[in-house]
Amino acid sequence: MSGVPIRRSESALLSVDTGATTRVMPWPEIPAHITPLVDAVAGYLHQQVFGGQKPHTVAQERAIPQYAEQALALMLKTNPSEVMLARDIEASPDLRQQVIAWITVRTSGLWPLSLLAYADGIEEISCFRHDRWLIRSGGLRTYLAEGCPFADDGTLLTLLREVINWPDVTGTRALDAVNPIASVNVGPLMRLSVTIPPVLSTGAGLQASMRFQGRTNVRSLEDMVRVGTMSANIADLLRACVQARVSLLISGGMFAGKTSLLRILCGLIPRHEVVVCLEDGAELHLEADRGDGEPWVANCQAMTTLPAVVTGTEAGITIAALVKASLRMGSERMILGEARGAEMADVCTAATTGQSGTMATIHAERADLAPIRGKRCIMLAPEYRGQDQMADDLIHEAFELIVHLSRSVDGARRITGIVALQEASDLVVLYERRHGVFQRIENFGAMPRRLQTKLEPLLHGALPEP
Repeated sequence: MSGVPIRRSESALLSVDTGATTRVMPWPEIPAHITPLVDAVAGYLHQQVFGGQKPHTVAQERAIPQYAEQALALMLKTNPSEVMLARDIEASPDLRQQVIAWITVRTSGLWPLSLLAYADGIEEISCFRHDRWLIRSGGLRTYLAEGCPFADDGTLLTLLREVINWPDVTGTRALDAVNPIASVNVGPLMRLSVTIPPVLSTGAGLQASMRFQGRTNVRSLEDMVRVGTMSANIADLLRACVQARVSLLISGGMFAGKTSLLRILCGLIPRHEVVVCLEDGAELHLEADRGDGEPWVANCQAMTTLPAVVTGTEAGITIAALVKASLRMGSERMILGEARGAEMADVCTAATTGQSGTMATIHAERADLAPIRGKRCIMLAPEYRGQDQMADDLIHEAFELIVHLSRSVDGARRITGIVALQEASDLVVLYERRHGVFQRIENFGAMPRRLQTKLEPLLHGALPEP
């Protein structure tokens, strides 16, 4: 579903101390000239389709655009004289799509939060209280200064509680004084986290964060080249790595673009391959449309963890349990959304026993620190506690290449390091950003033999210029 445009203000861009760019805008609003039509169609859908109430499941929410298109067509057909924009809508496919998008926003069970949730290009929304909102889109931060549709924290909290309690939402859904933090996946729509007192010390009645994976317009390696994340040559190198089934570890800090790059690389996996995707909270959504009518991964077996409060067990369903289950599912590649803990040991073990081409993300400040972070995760597993060398050997055996992303103060995301892992606990820095310039440090012959063997047919014995 295409997003709706946020109403722009004439506010000047403000340069803040960090060097990032921030602007101040009002909340988006439905254009006045189509508001009566949008309200009428939304009211019809609430009454005739959703039984006199707002959508209250993820499935219903996802179906709104289709219902909106059908209801608009019916209204234009049966009451064209009562619809002032009928002739314009019939004559302009673009206007028709804009009207459908606004009907979706107005009909949504997230309304009026849907004014932001469906806005084009928004990647994350942070709420510090009912009237203080920050949205992030790429490197741009926008504060919403006026027009907030929520009267107070309680009104907003009521809406968020309704969404958390939708029957097909997954995650830690309890939200009360005993459980003051809830973190859920609202299907493929968003990842929602809500915090309330007594853990808040700001005096606000709530704080919330909403992440929208895949909402960006960067959907291919070519798009990443266009926005400056990498050069065309590095894009060709990564494409060759996926084709050659090189096991990749994508590292970087918060909001560096790790998940976006991982999703794009997954989209390059041959369509006949069976892929298992394991996540602690679904964010990749590899089954979703990648923008061309096809899913990111054609044959995807996606599984996510469940907390103990959902399963009624002591540990819940962990990544480690999912890894063991996935090995019986006939998959050819394993994708780990993010390596955080002991599950890294199971993923690395799987990668060394037939799951070549495994890909995962991990938090690290530099490319050369990613194996150390991975080793520490492995050592959280009982069988590797105190086994420093064994853990080090496992991470180096399981992964062959590290691709590191950094986010600069102006919000730009760039690949700043590519490092090859030797099986003998060593590293070879292939590319690195030095003195502000991304440089090739080593030649093809310096790579570990296992990488040379895989990439020789595709790179013809030469690493590309950066």
